[in-house]
Amino acid sequence: RYNVGLSISGSMVIASNAQAGFNGSTQTLTISGSIQKGASGYMYLSGGTLLMNGGKDQNLDLGGYALHNLTINNVGSANNDNIIVANGSQLLLSGALTITNGNLNLMDNTEVMVAERVITLSNDADAQLTTNSNIFASGTITVNASAVLAITGGTLTLNDKGDQSINLNGKRIFSLEVNNIGTANDDSVVV
Repeated sequence: RYNVGLSISGSMVIASNAQAGFNGSTQTLTISGSIQKGASGYMYLSGGTLLMNGGKDQNLDLGGYALHNLTINNVGSANNDNIIVANGSQLLLSGALTITNGNLNLMDNTEVMVAERVITLSNDADAQLTTNSNIFASGTITVNASAVLAITGGTLTLNDKGDQSINLNGKRIFSLEVNNIGTANDDSVVV
């Protein structure tokens, strides 16, 4: 309501109660711990950004609720910098995904990701996206040269409504489907 950002140096737990929840619009929620939402709780982030900036593994359990923008800047060591999307949670983004440091780990629980805007992996070997499940992407995808993109299963579906560009910088993907429903002159996927 007042567009004030919130920074949490620990974790956020939302109880399994219809009256328990978190609501944000254009703010930035910065969290260095995990987020766990109980089955009956709610978490609405219709705008703004969730910034996950821990120094060790962080769990993300939204129970199917969507985020707007997600930025990952986890500075943990190489095997302790995962953002692990919880089993049965999915990752639904109505905005952009930016990974500057850390690993967005959709692989451990084989979770689907839907990203309606830009996906960017910074030019850093610690900027990683690992998955063995489906990704549905509607915006530009940029994987910079040093970043790690490991799609070892599932299908990357490009489903924009207009021209879409992807730059994977030579990274391999498992399977690709193009389902761009733009008009005849505005439905290209430019690699």
